[in-house]
Amino acid sequence: MGAPVIQKSDFYIQESVLHPITAGAIAFAFLYVYLRIASNRSLAPNDIVTWISSVAIGSTLSRITTNTNIDLVRGLLSLLLFLVVDFVLTFGMVRSKKLETLIRGQPLLCVFRGQVLEKTCHSNRVERASLLASLRSHGLVSFDQVDCIVLETTGVFSVIPKFSLLDQPDATVLLCQGVPGYQELLEQSDKEACVSDSTLSPAAMGVPYRPCAV
Repeated sequence: MGAPVIQKSDFYIQESVLHPITAGAIAFAFLYVYLRIASNRSLAPNDIVTWISSVAIGSTLSRITTNTNIDLVRGLLSLLLFLVVDFVLTFGMVRSKKLETLIRGQPLLCVFRGQVLEKTCHSNRVERASLLASLRSHGLVSFDQVDCIVLETTGVFSVIPKFSLLDQPDATVLLCQGVPGYQELLEQSDKEACVSDSTLSPAAMGVPYRPCAV
């Protein structure tokens, strides 16, 4: 006798008590063995594919462990499906730049030489507070202290301080290659600086004018 909720509890159903232990342990061991065999890259949140796979795998593992209506073999096949899809896509991304760009996307330039790129931030829902928080996490307090802030494909902000470029001459070249829009803004900034310099010192000091090389 007693309330139905008590009578039908897992504690009173002998065949359901050991399900989380047996099925959960087997599924966990299956996933662990795969991750040990596969590259450590499987554990890194590098892109949206890995993030989706992680969420799907975690949800599937949870259902295998807690839901007695799911067959263990079907659950393991579901896990294997997500693991294989993740492996195939990442395998192709390593060998095809176009596929990598299509799946992973591109980093976003949010701040350039102290100026917040409002259009980029608004279209990608990047709040100014998030940019300021990224500054503080790197020990900085002002946008004037940074050369650029980049929103990576993982959703993490990369902050490049101005002083770091002085120690690494090739840093600007790497930024031009890896961050879309950086090279265009750099060329525009150099042109503006060149025009500004040409309207000051040569005419004012009587020095022959030599145009800057752009």
